[in-house]
Amino acid sequence: MKRCNFQEVWLISVWLCLGGLGLTADPNRPTIAKSDGKPLRPPLQVFVYNYASLSSGDLKLAIEVATDIYRNVGIRLEWLDCYSTVGEPNYNTECRQGKPTRLVLRILPRSQAEGLKQPASALGFAILNDSGDLAHYANVFYHRVEELSGRWTSSRPVVLGHVMAHEMGHLLLGARNHSRTGLMIANWDRAELEQVNRRAFTFSCQQAREIRARFLERCTAEVSRLSEVAEKSQVGDASDWDRERW
Repeated sequence: MKRCNFQEVWLISVWLCLGGLGLTADPNRPTIAKSDGKPLRPPLQVFVYNYASLSSGDLKLAIEVATDIYRNVGIRLEWLDCYSTVGEPNYNTECRQGKPTRLVLRILPRSQAEGLKQPASALGFAILNDSGDLAHYANVFYHRVEELSGRWTSSRPVVLGHVMAHEMGHLLLGARNHSRTGLMIANWDRAELEQVNRRAFTFSCQQAREIRARFLERCTAEVSRLSEVAEKSQVGDASDWDRERW
């Protein structure tokens, strides 16, 4: 699949979205780092819950694959491992939801996936709502990734990375429907797995444009959220000062 051409207006728009309002100074806020004097796009953060107990090597490769897919359409991903099964299972306390620019991706074993009553062909699903609110949660069925990989002798981590990118695509696009072309195709057969093996299966140019537009909307929503937090903080400070004065 041909690689799409991106315009600088995309970078400028995101820069204005997060940097133009002075929201990049706080270390707890989305930042735009610099490399060789060039601004980098703010990241889309992905919280990963590895309930299927993949090895660290397999999970790392799957993340690299998904990261490359989104990098090719202009989105920089930043990952955080939220669940570990090394020793006693535990959760990473750094993982918090609630930001427009954060997604939550859960890799489920057969025991958890079968209770969700999804179609037998589904490799996972994204949790969307009909109200138009931003979606955050997606699930991947690892046992079905294994089955698909075995059917076409593909690398399981590589297939997993593509499935992860696909389900995250549903969250960003806000659509349950699939497409006839690109990574958002519903049913993956030999032709798609051949592209997966070459790591050439990616979003179509139209999908890429829509994903960038939806990500920019999330950036704008994050700016609004931070502005509200700042205003409430200032009001709180003023109220505290009044109480102390009197």
